[in-house]
Amino acid sequence: MNGKDTRLHIALQFEGETKEDRSPKELVAYVFDAKGKYITQNSVDNAAVSLQLGDLPDGMPIRIIIAPMFDNQDEIPTREQLEQVQAYERVIRLNPRQKEYEFTIVKPDWLKWLRCRCTVRGRVVKRVPRLDGTVDLLPVCNTRVTICEVDALPNIIWRLPDNLVYRLRDDLIKELRHPILPPIPEPIDPIDLPPFPVERIELNTNFDMFGNFEAQDSPFTESLAFETRGITEASVVNFNLAEGMSIDDELKRSINQLVSAPTLNRLRDTLIESLPRLQFLLCRLPWWQRWVRYTKQCLWTAEVDEQGRFSTTITYPCFGDKPDLYFQVEQWRDMAWHVIYKPPMCGNIYWNYNCGQTVTLVITDPSAEVCIPDEPVDLPEDVDLWVMPYAVGNSPIWGDNAMGSAPNGWVRTDGTMNYNIGGFGTITNAPFGGTIGFQMNHDAVLPIPQMKYYRWSYRKQGASQWTSMNVTITRRYVKEEPSSDISFPAYVLGPKTVNGTPNLFEFRPHNPPAPDASDPAGTVTYWPVNAFFGDIYAAILNTNTLPPNVASAAGVYDIKLEVFNENGQLVAPNTVFDFVVPESRTSTNIITREAENTELDVTGFVFHLHIDNNNTHAGITPVRIGSVAQADKCGFLYYDIGDQVTIRFNAEHPNDHAFFNFYVKRGSSNLSITSARDDVGTTPVGAYNLVGGGYQSNFSVLSLMTDNSVPPHCRNAAFVESLRVYAKATNGVSRLHVYDRSALLPFALAIDTTP
Repeated sequence: MNGKDTRLHIALQFEGETKEDRSPKELVAYVFDAKGKYITQNSVDNAAVSLQLGDLPDGMPIRIIIAPMFDNQDEIPTREQLEQVQAYERVIRLNPRQKEYEFTIVKPDWLKWLRCRCTVRGRVVKRVPRLDGTVDLLPVCNTRVTICEVDALPNIIWRLPDNLVYRLRDDLIKELRHPILPPIPEPIDPIDLPPFPVERIELNTNFDMFGNFEAQDSPFTESLAFETRGITEASVVNFNLAEGMSIDDELKRSINQLVSAPTLNRLRDTLIESLPRLQFLLCRLPWWQRWVRYTKQCLWTAEVDEQGRFSTTITYPCFGDKPDLYFQVEQWRDMAWHVIYKPPMCGNIYWNYNCGQTVTLVITDPSAEVCIPDEPVDLPEDVDLWVMPYAVGNSPIWGDNAMGSAPNGWVRTDGTMNYNIGGFGTITNAPFGGTIGFQMNHDAVLPIPQMKYYRWSYRKQGASQWTSMNVTITRRYVKEEPSSDISFPAYVLGPKTVNGTPNLFEFRPHNPPAPDASDPAGTVTYWPVNAFFGDIYAAILNTNTLPPNVASAAGVYDIKLEVFNENGQLVAPNTVFDFVVPESRTSTNIITREAENTELDVTGFVFHLHIDNNNTHAGITPVRIGSVAQADKCGFLYYDIGDQVTIRFNAEHPNDHAFFNFYVKRGSSNLSITSARDDVGTTPVGAYNLVGGGYQSNFSVLSLMTDNSVPPHCRNAAFVESLRVYAKATNGVSRLHVYDRSALLPFALAIDTTP
């Protein structure tokens, strides 16, 4: 090394270039040593590039690679990336007497470098069930989406050994015949904070994740000679899909071609054409997932806005396949990025992505925080300045509306609620309990001096004294520094005492606090567009702490909302402002009505809430035959033909605010020998009647030992009794399953062989 500065000049010739087919302009020359160590790079300008190599020894071999410019120019491309774009490569030895070179690139090579632009759009959402049986698709904001390009499907299929190509075809056809079972519906008890809706869809627990399939008039074919790998038109017979399966005409053609492809190469082509539509079947094939290793290059990042939407432009070879894309999502929380969406690649690749198509990424990570946008409000014509008591938890307040009964999922006039839970159906006359948040909405001009504060209070019906709610309420705002560092301080709305009036809360100010004096110059603060942190409650009440105790506190309560001016003085309704109440809710807005006179007192708006935090009780009494309930030392209870077996259980709630599910199963069978399900206190329920505080019924031994009286019958059998008592109580967001109780009791019957 002598400190010299080696420079090379390279002229590029693009063979076959015409006015119609112009060579690519955005090219870069990369230089690596013989072992792949990066040396330098420079952009190609007017089909020429100069390379400054520094102090390199004469005779040293170097690799000069010409490739299209990558979207992320700050990173050195990997060997795999350069191979993927089919870069042009020449190896030369440094010669002090040769500083200029000319490379000729043939047309088939440089045509592959021509890049087309592709707009990628999408939404990042999370499903949040409501108690009215619908599901909200809420945006997940403060996130970024990483867009990755996946190894093209044709490359994967053409790399498959011949025997695996045939195996893939055979297994796909077998899978198409298998019934596609819907998932077992589970009771849905959401625990997230209640959101306003963005897009509402009906919650259907009897769904099929792969569509609704019907098996009729299926003209599909299947080879009879898979084992010979010789498929001809003569060997094709009718191919029947799984029961209940129907597909569109395009997929029909793909399957017909799949089962009748005459050659191996044609079979590969058909697989390439059809697999993007059948990729959900690939996830059923363990050998495929073990053998195929998808390669991905994560080249682009898109910021997600406060509506959960993202959009960016990527490039791909104009003369190659359309991009095959895979997405990952991170959310900014606690001053760090957290991965909230990184599904298995199998079944989550967008093969041949259709540029401009909106991709919906549904986040299932329970830690992902949703954004809660404000919902437009339709007001009565004569209302100007307004305040709306909106919801308990996420359940709108029906109040004393004279228009009829409250819909499911709304707080009814008597303070209870009917709501829907997947797997349970409709729960009726449910009380409230736990920690309850109260939502309200108001005119956008607030706060103003005449209306600066509000207060929520409660009292049990029959009492005269109101108690103010005093749990601290905050609103997060954004503090953004010039370095792009972002933090989310909290502004406290209350409780505050103003001129002796306690427990007042501010309507959120129009602007958040200004930057601190210690913040860097250029720091700005602003309110987020929506409630990213779940800052949706105007007041919170922990009903578990109501005096004197849980049992005595249960009952109907009056809840009141009042408004105060800047001096802490009460502002009576229908003076400066009006109270409005939700009347109905669509997928886009809230329709309101003016408060009825029966809902107002001289100081504020009043509605009712039934509160009950009592636990349920579940108990099973040992089975008895006549008066005998004692099993022998082996655990058997002996019977004679003609004996009656008494089954008894206790499903209880102090105020009957619960429902239960009871069943008896025999042996390893999943079929219930007998079952009962209804509200606690209802009688009769199936074969069971309330007797002395418990549900009881007598069954003949024969009915327990047989299935629909069809032989063969069991002589001796083991059974299990299962009881689950479910509390109806809700916090307006989810059912309070913490109050549920269950019981399990086995028993065994054996025929008495005593002489």
